[in-house]
Amino acid sequence: AVKAPAAPVGAWRVIVVGSMLARRLERPLLRDRLGRRPLPVQVFETLDEAMAALEAGGVPAAEAVLLQCATLRAAELPRLQALAQGSGARRVHVLYGFATSALSAAFESAGLLLLRSPQDDRSLAAWLQASCSPLPLPLVVSPRRWDDAALADFAGLSSTIACECPRHVAELLMQLSSFEAYSAECAHRDPADAALHAYLGQVAGTARALFEQALERLAVQEGLMLPGEGV
Repeated sequence: AVKAPAAPVGAWRVIVVGSMLARRLERPLLRDRLGRRPLPVQVFETLDEAMAALEAGGVPAAEAVLLQCATLRAAELPRLQALAQGSGARRVHVLYGFATSALSAAFESAGLLLLRSPQDDRSLAAWLQASCSPLPLPLVVSPRRWDDAALADFAGLSSTIACECPRHVAELLMQLSSFEAYSAECAHRDPADAALHAYLGQVAGTARALFEQALERLAVQEGLMLPGEGV
């Protein structure tokens, strides 16, 4: 196993299983497309080597575990989960060559992120993007609080008060909700493209939820009824 030097501020700390994948993380095109610089805090050649290190005394803290393997095997699922738990990683990415549809479905149901190889650097970066985002994105985004009709009514309040913020915030919420829905419905060309659109939808949903909080605070500050309350 190879340990990395001290992490620079803002680096994306990962444990990598597969030296080829670790080398790919150094490619300029891939690194330029990621939100943060990937920093392998430890690189293992095989999952057996990683598990031996975990059992011997632990592994470094990391945000994600990245594995590249030729074939997906059922026995790897609990071991990857143990490696993630031991390092504190919240995400596990598996770049694999072959697997049955039932086995890949089982890995995905357990929360692991899968991508079938080979993939170019653009696709690989898109697949990794959701995990290395500098934004603390929640795993589950809350549903919409208000529909467009209620927001449009709230936006109309700007004509009765001096502050234009109710209209601006309501319009931003409608735009964010539209993009969130678009990302969920957009056609996917491949698994990496699907991962990218899932990430975009997660960003939009997170921003939308934050602006919903802002709108509620604005309404309280200005003494306004929240969208839909006057119906």
